[in-house]
Amino acid sequence: MPVGGMSTLQNFHEDWWGNNDLLCANAVIHLPAFSDLQIFALPGPRLLVRKEYIYVFGRLQRFGQLENFNSRGVVLNGQRGIGKSMFLFYALIRCLQESRDVIFYFSHRIFVCSKDGVQEVDLSRFPHHSFRSPTWCLIDSFDGEHPPVQFIGHRYIFPIVASSRPDEAYSSWAQRRGVCEHFMNPWSDEEISIGVELLSRDEASLILYQSLLPQVLNFCGPIIRDVYSCLLSQGSTTIIDNIYGPHPCVYNAASLVQLLNTFHCCTLDNFETPCSAALRFRRPAPSAAGSDDFYLDFRSPCLAQEVWDQLVHLGYEDAQDCFSRFSYDPTRTVAGRWLFQDIARKQICRQTTQFEPLAPLQEMSLTEGTRTFIDPEIRNHHCLPITGAKRRPVFYSSATEIVCDKTSFYIPRKVTKDFLFNGLFFGHSPSPEISGPDGVTPDPTILYILRITTEAENKGSELEVKVICEILRRYPDLVPIYLLVVPLPKPNNISLTSMLFDSLKRSWTMPHSWFQKCPGRVFCQSIKIGRPSVSLSSFLL
Repeated sequence: MPVGGMSTLQNFHEDWWGNNDLLCANAVIHLPAFSDLQIFALPGPRLLVRKEYIYVFGRLQRFGQLENFNSRGVVLNGQRGIGKSMFLFYALIRCLQESRDVIFYFSHRIFVCSKDGVQEVDLSRFPHHSFRSPTWCLIDSFDGEHPPVQFIGHRYIFPIVASSRPDEAYSSWAQRRGVCEHFMNPWSDEEISIGVELLSRDEASLILYQSLLPQVLNFCGPIIRDVYSCLLSQGSTTIIDNIYGPHPCVYNAASLVQLLNTFHCCTLDNFETPCSAALRFRRPAPSAAGSDDFYLDFRSPCLAQEVWDQLVHLGYEDAQDCFSRFSYDPTRTVAGRWLFQDIARKQICRQTTQFEPLAPLQEMSLTEGTRTFIDPEIRNHHCLPITGAKRRPVFYSSATEIVCDKTSFYIPRKVTKDFLFNGLFFGHSPSPEISGPDGVTPDPTILYILRITTEAENKGSELEVKVICEILRRYPDLVPIYLLVVPLPKPNNISLTSMLFDSLKRSWTMPHSWFQKCPGRVFCQSIKIGRPSVSLSSFLL
């Protein structure tokens, strides 16, 4: 390294070694210009401290407190372009603050930081015998290559590898060391907004980037590298197409099926190829030494909206065929959950090719404030009264578009993760004991509020309570019933005992505002995905 470059690194080391400055979330660290060490292509010599960086570093600290932690390792994974390499530089700063000896490997160059300063080391002459106590080694996976053997074969070196290869944690070196995999989430909207300010060179460029940002985010999703690339090219998405291939377009049922198949394949195959359809998020491990799981969302809001709008046109058999590919664990993918919603809605709306009777409703008991669960002591199972005419799906954007029409099934038009419900419809009461708001009127019209989910435990959102309140205000004689719609496990896949246990532990945590402003009874409706030979409901009677 040129003398000037090492001098810059030495000054950087002196500034941060033992420095007690608190690095809060969304703080901006101003860095020296490493002209010969291109840590950042963008946005220059400034580092935004993400909440994600603080979280991941905290997990590494807890991992480092375990006995013999240095004999293992960590693979930091996540979507390409979200800043895993930037995290390594944040981790380097934190290690210097803690006066911790650390090895930093970036772009095929090794820097050893200690109380004596910074030393660049040649990989072929790596001083193995100099490390006789556990030492963190921050490794950037340059162009997807595996970490050097000098690091992964040393008993005292604890490798922390930032990689975008989904199979890195399953490579031979990782299995030998028993590494755990930590996933990093993409950027939040707030972080991207701050990043755009850092990217801007002057007021004019800031105004331009802020005007382009909504359009760019809708196309790219929260991938900061792609957002920067589009903004620098003044909104052009050509460079993103070059990275991922042409952006998927869903315009009919055939293109939807093709995309869903691609979405499924990216969970199992094509490890080396970026998927233009999927975006990975973390499902955290219960312990610091455990490996995270992940779930897949659609990569961009515009793609998610196209998929959502086309699901209504997907045939029932096609939906079941697509779902069968995700059914090994539908909770790992948004696609699997949405397909189940589509299957459930088609059964409830009677849009299937042949009549399939639904399992009896199971009333859910309220406990712990607003937590509901299936109580086996409640025996009065009822059936959802949907034997009449088919319901037609209607997308709506506001409560004013919803009318008390028993032949329609209302679906939120805009895709959002914060809706408590996935559908609304009006119908008859499932039980003769349910009367109108006056306590006298028999067989009142019921507003069914559906939450369709593949997960055993589900939480609702405080948002959109105003939609239900507006409907009940316009139609005061309505009686609200909340319906948790879940898949019925297949007996050929799970033992009957575990099926029974899984069904009994179904629970739904409802926000306080729902019970305060529009209280109602809660039921659970099981939907058949296949054709089970044994009905679970018969064991609950």
